[in-house]
Amino acid sequence: KPTIYAPMRPSLTGVRVRQGEYVEADLEPLMHRLMSDVMGAFNTYCAGKRTLIFCVNRSHAWQVRTALEQAGHMPLYIDGETPRPERDDILAQWRQSPPRPLVNIGVFAEGYDGPAIEAIMLANPMKSLARYLQCAGRGCRTNKDAGKTGYLLVDCSGSVFDHGSPAAHRAWSLEFGL
Repeated sequence: KPTIYAPMRPSLTGVRVRQGEYVEADLEPLMHRLMSDVMGAFNTYCAGKRTLIFCVNRSHAWQVRTALEQAGHMPLYIDGETPRPERDDILAQWRQSPPRPLVNIGVFAEGYDGPAIEAIMLANPMKSLARYLQCAGRGCRTNKDAGKTGYLLVDCSGSVFDHGSPAAHRAWSLEFGL
């Protein structure tokens, strides 16, 4: 189960929804306004932890990466256009180096098993419950060899207020309307 910190709930007034997710262009100005909150939350909760950070888009990710670099956190960065060999090298470096942040744009939203992840930081509001659970759940893999029994979920996006804890019991059904 995660330990959840949600230091803020940004107003998403005026942010449109398209195909079940927030419109990226509407989120970008919001994310730039919240940079100090994102960095404050990182410094308070995630510094010194192997942290996976989810950002809105490339521009936002570079802004987060630059702020982390300036604060001395030595972040790594991967996006959907990072070539596979380079991605593999970055992931190997991330796993083998002392804990540091890995900034990404949805690359690790699903299908990545990272038992060494100590913290997940959501800097990207998620309207979709499925996407939220996928991203927030990246840290839930236990690592008994390293003594890991939980992880931090630092939500600067307000998604936890809409969707609850990723560990919450949910009743799922294949029946329409249930």
